Amino acid sequence: MKNLSTRPGVISAILCVLVFSVGACTRRGLNHDTSDTDFDCDSTCEAQVRVLAMSAGRLQVTEAQWQAAFASGKHSLAHDAEYVALIAEMKEQVCQRPFDQQKFLDWNTRMSKKMGDDLYKDGIIGNAILPGDSPKVNEARARVAKIQIIRYMEKRDRQSCPAPAPHD
Repeated sequence: MKNLSTRPGVISAILCVLVFSVGACTRRGLNHDTSDTDFDCDSTCEAQVRVLAMSAGRLQVTEAQWQAAFASGKHSLAHDAEYVALIAEMKEQVCQRPFDQQKFLDWNTRMSKKMGDDLYKDGIIGNAILPGDSPKVNEARARVAKIQIIRYMEKRDRQSCPAPAPHD
């Protein structure tokens, strides 16, 4: 007998991608596939993410190492169906009027769990501060960059709300 335990996960991933596609097209007026540029992380974003990553992760990297970590983190983020769905929902949740605390808490809990799981799975995040290049070090730096991109996007979304959100 086949093991169907992964079927709900596959179905959830497909639904997340569909939800993001509709949300992204509605939110940005776009009509194309998800790519790294759909996250609107321009040079200002990259500069802020770098500052956040350097201070939060205590990273000491060369320019080439940073560029590789940032590109890898952004690429990983763009191809993670769960993050894609959470990001599509982000602005709605941080700017919602009237404020629905339960909806916000649900979204925030899902986002926090995803970020925590991503940071601490495999126990390699501590490798981000190591010097040099190795697959584990580079992956850890990319994870730091990815999390900081999300944090930057949430802050940017909060600041673009029509009025400050009541849960700030």
